[in-house]
Amino acid sequence: MGPQHHYQTTETPVFYPKKVSAQFHRGVQHHLTATFQVIEGLTPLRIKAKMQSTLVRVGRLSRNCDYEGIHFDHEIYEQSSPPSIIHPELFSLEDSNWIVDN
Repeated sequence: MGPQHHYQTTETPVFYPKKVSAQFHRGVQHHLTATFQVIEGLTPLRIKAKMQSTLVRVGRLSRNCDYEGIHFDHEIYEQSSPPSIIHPELFSLEDSNWIVDN
């Protein structure tokens, strides 16, 4: 066996309040879940919710809406055919805030 080195640090350990720690872990867990959903080809829940709210605004409330750089005009919206499906790869998950306040 080789020599074992014991390092001493002069830094005091940093303790985070439980609330901050829980929010961080929840945010990391949500980020990993969304990442795995994209890898599997599934639309993450928050993106699906945005898409559904856009459909409601344009289709049912007859309002124009801009969604991720795409303009939906309620006057040319047709109820019989759904709008084009937006692939999850078009969204940047890294720019999102994943910590949710309770």
